Amino acid sequence: MKPLTPRERKLVAVAIALALFTGAWTFAAGPVLNGMIDRAVERSALRAEIARNTRIVAGLPAWRAELAKQQETAARFAIVAPSQDQARGVLSSRIRELVLENGGTVKSIQTGDEEGNEQVRVRANVQLTMEQLYHTLKQLEIGEPYVTVEYLSVVADTAFQTGHLATMEVRIEVSARCRATAPAEE
Repeated sequence: MKPLTPRERKLVAVAIALALFTGAWTFAAGPVLNGMIDRAVERSALRAEIARNTRIVAGLPAWRAELAKQQETAARFAIVAPSQDQARGVLSSRIRELVLENGGTVKSIQTGDEEGNEQVRVRANVQLTMEQLYHTLKQLEIGEPYVTVEYLSVVADTAFQTGHLATMEVRIEVSARCRATAPAEE
């Protein structure tokens, strides 16, 4: 083997130094620097989460006050009754009373049979004039507990045939939330 020239020795030395630098970077400095960068990103994410959690904890008194207010007004949003059957009866009575109070006629009232649901439904077939229908719907809207009118069908055949306002056949389906209470002790 022939001895290396000074130029070749320099090239070999540079190549060895480059290999050592690359190896040191790949196996030592690179992972350390990448770990430092990853931990910095993680610290930043944790600081943001801590700030968010601090805001949430600071808001707890306001949330507790809101919960107390909602508990005071819960009866406005649900029929409170010992059972769903009694809640259906309350809703049926409310529909019947509103229709009769406004001068309408109740033909039939049917209740839904959902089990395990927090909603009760009532379907009523009634006869009302336009004004009576308006007043009945208005009273349903503003009365408590709040209800949802899920279906409303109006048949005005008599008015169409005679050309004058007359009673209309109205089918209305109403639902309300139901909240169970313990039965009263007698």
